Amino acid sequence: MLSVIFAISIESVLGILIYAYNFWAPIILVPLACAILCASVSRSRFLAGAAAGIAAVLIWSYWLGKPWGIDGLVVGVFANLGVFFAFDRKGATALSQSTSELAEFETAPAKSH
Repeated sequence: MLSVIFAISIESVLGILIYAYNFWAPIILVPLACAILCASVSRSRFLAGAAAGIAAVLIWSYWLGKPWGIDGLVVGVFANLGVFFAFDRKGATALSQSTSELAEFETAPAKSH
């Protein structure tokens, strides 16, 4: 039902795509880039960054009305970036160490009997 209301309220298919991308990028872009670049991405870092991204988009775009013509997508991505790297640094370091140990184990030559 909510999807029908959403589809009727947006004027075109392109409008729906742009609206969806305004929320997709601030949630997914930073953790995805970190995962591709082999940085550690923990669940708590992802959730904290995603919450910051959504909050920044909503506050910037709808409450403040896009000051200076800057879209909420930009502010949301930077909010996600800041919170993502500031949150759970100890857990991310432990995750990074455990994945590097796993990589060393996988690349070690097998012992022959």
